[in-house]
Amino acid sequence: MSPRSFLSLIALIIALLLNSGWATAQNSSQIYRHSLFSLSYERGQIRLTLAGSAASSVKEMRLEIYGFNGGKVFDSGASGKQPIVWSLQDQSGGGAPDGEYVCAINLKLVLGGYDVVFGRLNKSAQKVGFTDALRLYEGSPVNGAREFFKLVAELYPDDASAWLWYGQTIFKLPEIILEPPPAPAPTMPPPATLPTTPPPIPPPPPPFEEVNVGRQQTQAGISPERSADLEQSQSDLKEAVLAFQKALDLASDCKTKDTALSYLAPAYNAVGAKAEETETLLRRAESECSTKAIKAASYFSLGVQHWNCAYSLSTAYTDAKKKTYDPFHYRNFSNLADRQKFDDCLGKGFEFIEKALALDPEYVQAIFYKAMLYREKQKATADETERGQWAEEAQKLAAKGIALQKQKEGRQ
Repeated sequence: MSPRSFLSLIALIIALLLNSGWATAQNSSQIYRHSLFSLSYERGQIRLTLAGSAASSVKEMRLEIYGFNGGKVFDSGASGKQPIVWSLQDQSGGGAPDGEYVCAINLKLVLGGYDVVFGRLNKSAQKVGFTDALRLYEGSPVNGAREFFKLVAELYPDDASAWLWYGQTIFKLPEIILEPPPAPAPTMPPPATLPTTPPPIPPPPPPFEEVNVGRQQTQAGISPERSADLEQSQSDLKEAVLAFQKALDLASDCKTKDTALSYLAPAYNAVGAKAEETETLLRRAESECSTKAIKAASYFSLGVQHWNCAYSLSTAYTDAKKKTYDPFHYRNFSNLADRQKFDDCLGKGFEFIEKALALDPEYVQAIFYKAMLYREKQKATADETERGQWAEEAQKLAAKGIALQKQKEGRQ
């Protein structure tokens, strides 16, 4: 081989190597994957591609990009099922500056309706990244989710999911953890005469005298009391209520409608709007979107709400002297209006708990609360024979609830 031929060969090898390296650097890099589509960064372009398994369920796609100043940067329009490409340019054709963008991927479904995935697109000289709504929400407020979804709701004021996301970043469902009560302790008999010395320390009260409510559970339909963890201002909570109401008004599918109702009820509770909370729970229970489980949970929440009402009234008439030996002693309601309200709350509490148990006879929490309602009935009864009957009913239900709870835990 001549020196010239050898040098030519070396030059060709170098050229091939350089080309190979360039191609590798420009290969498609997936930045987000969804069950229906994927986003990738390829040769300085963002590419939206429909997933192969989604061909039969998605009718058309659309990609919209907004700057954080609210101005639209890119809109693909309806594209059918073809891939959508954004060349990282604004609508004037100039290069889009580095920074953060609001991204909306709209999917029109074959069976009707649509789905939209919101996310924050980050563009820099080094890379392009995408953070979807769920990851933004889970990182809130670290990720600036509230400000992001406030902007999304402003950009998409007619989109129910935008308002739902915004409301969720302000108000998160508290958790309710109701532990099975301990076995009932025997009640001390009342003294024949008032003691001249301080009474001994009484044993722990039987179950259901005091309810220890901790973190809230995101179970469907549970309407919790306000948690100490919630340090939100009333103006923030009211803004969340408005966002959930807006989502409910705009919702066109059962999933969005039920989710909005499930957040709206406890949000009303948090601002002290009891009547609106009750109305929302009833609306959820009787909605055409309500499943058997949702109905049971909604009726349970209403039962708990009315037990709280009865319990607070009976507690106001506690006799400190009698409580030392009988935490369920008779409450003498001196105010007739209080007694009438107590009876109404107690009756409705039983009504809603029974509805929940009719739908799910093994609803452990409902069984516990039914026992607690019997304890309230015991407190409002003067006749000792009847008081004993209600106490026995409460203890039977407590034992049943504990047994069911242990059985369920054993199955898991």
